Amino acid sequence: MKTVRTVTAGIIMFIAAASLFTGCVDYAPVQDVNSEPDMLKGYIYGNIQMENYFELAVVLVIKNISTGKKIHVKFDTYSTRSRPREVTLISLEPGTYQITKMFACSARRSVFTIAAFDCTPERDFTCNGCSPLSKQFTVEKGKAHYIGDFRGMSFGIQGGDAIQWEISRADNNYPETTGKFRKIYPRFKGVPAIPAF
Repeated sequence: MKTVRTVTAGIIMFIAAASLFTGCVDYAPVQDVNSEPDMLKGYIYGNIQMENYFELAVVLVIKNISTGKKIHVKFDTYSTRSRPREVTLISLEPGTYQITKMFACSARRSVFTIAAFDCTPERDFTCNGCSPLSKQFTVEKGKAHYIGDFRGMSFGIQGGDAIQWEISRADNNYPETTGKFRKIYPRFKGVPAIPAF
């Protein structure tokens, strides 16, 4: 007869093996509203949230062109916060970047996400308004770069047996979102905020 300890150990081993073979998705940490700017880093910001969702949240893949490293920016949802953020601010190493792909993962809050179980395959970064925001951009140290405002959607089809997702729109609202950035992150008042494109 299996004990609870044996079953628990089996589950942990299964998750560890799945993580090893399929990979985990780690998300770029969003800066806290009370964080101090690190002038050796660069920053990207925008209003990046799900306007409607069913189980899945959209994830942007931002690639460092020099190193090939991928940064995953998960759209904010009501399940991750009581209210989605009006501005998402992320710290990056200075360099040249490009939004190249997108995919969707579980909207639930979790420590890590196992790609094979919780995420869809990547697809090209396309949407209504995405084209101007798909160019390469340079992140400079000591500056915040506005990358755009994005709205995501996911919804059940076939009676909820399948889920469709998309970026419903992408807009350049630089003046408005920068005003919110200044209000939400007062400690960044000395950091220049400029358009990435």
